[in-house]
Amino acid sequence: RQMCIRDSINAEYGSWFFTMSEEAAAAKQRGNELYKARDFHGAIQAYTEAINLDPANPTYYSNRSAAWQACNNLQETLRDCVKAVQLDPGFLKCLQRGLKVASTLGHLDQALEFAHNLAAADPAESGAPELLSRQRELYLEGCVDLEKKEYGRSLNKFAQVQDLGLSFRDLVLKQAECFLGLGNGSQTQRLTLQLIRENPDDVDAYTLRGMALYLCDNVDQAVKHLQEALRRDPEHKLAMRQLKTVRGLQRLHKEIKDFMFKRNFEEAAGKLSEALDLDLLFGMRLQFISDRAVCYLRTYQDEACVADCTEALEMQPDTVSVLNTLISAYLHMASFDKALETAEHLMEVSSTEESHKRLSEVKFEQKKAARPDYYASVSYTHLRAHETPEHLVCRLLLEKKKKNKTKVRIRH
Repeated sequence: RQMCIRDSINAEYGSWFFTMSEEAAAAKQRGNELYKARDFHGAIQAYTEAINLDPANPTYYSNRSAAWQACNNLQETLRDCVKAVQLDPGFLKCLQRGLKVASTLGHLDQALEFAHNLAAADPAESGAPELLSRQRELYLEGCVDLEKKEYGRSLNKFAQVQDLGLSFRDLVLKQAECFLGLGNGSQTQRLTLQLIRENPDDVDAYTLRGMALYLCDNVDQAVKHLQEALRRDPEHKLAMRQLKTVRGLQRLHKEIKDFMFKRNFEEAAGKLSEALDLDLLFGMRLQFISDRAVCYLRTYQDEACVADCTEALEMQPDTVSVLNTLISAYLHMASFDKALETAEHLMEVSSTEESHKRLSEVKFEQKKAARPDYYASVSYTHLRAHETPEHLVCRLLLEKKKKNKTKVRIRH
């Protein structure tokens, strides 16, 4: 075939073309030598010269794609692989390289096209399209779950993609987003640091890392990372919005911590309510709702505590700390059946020694409640919620007066 093409070109253009081809071959040879010497940028220039002299030769694109890959410029690598395969659809080396690079970049549709062409060119690669189709399907399902804020399901799908041997930047970034949604700031930091090390200008990674740092109560570093993201891309909307939110929350967050430390839970609950009116991340909102539930519990606002616990469990089911808070609220309300049901569910979620103790505590309180007049009798001599010692004395005198009246009536 090449001889026919050569004869056709010779008939039309004469020896001029072959002079150009010889010069291109010489440039290619020079590029090969530079590549072996690990002068990859010099090799790219030589291969580019060969391509300019003979743009219909797929080998030159293949060689340059290898040099681009050695320089870690995967976009240009992929571009040259595509061009080489267009010129020679059966070019096995470029099909394999193109499949690998497209997969690494997360261009799964393009990777699937390479996989089909590779299977057609090499029967030994017949399983490549099926594997990549499954990886692509799982990744897209995970993205849909992420949009629905079903972070656990989404994370599971992404993990399956990695188990099948595929990992790329967008996949890792979405995993970090899932962990952030679940309130796991440390895992989000780990994954985003990995991306920043691979690409120090990854604006999305800086933004997510800043959000994770704030979730972990490292406000100064959170602001620094969000500012770094905006320095690289001043129009990055998520970074702009989160920086504004973090700065607005700095004051509130300090006040909340101070009130919690002083055990002024009523004021802390009010500040948490102010914070919840802001545009918060899912993980931050979950944390603040859980914290407010604790404040309501400490101030015996049990119905409000139950409402916050219910909302938190809808956001992230089976959270152990929230289930414990909910059990305490039900015990305050003397809703022993609900407390027992929640404690039994806690045992299913986390069968630890603490969970066993919690279940035993609930069963004990339920038995005490079944004793006749137990709580009525102890209430005379114990402080009730929000009751001062002076109020207790007044209440005991009133109870005594009522008893005396009852005795007088019985005598008559």
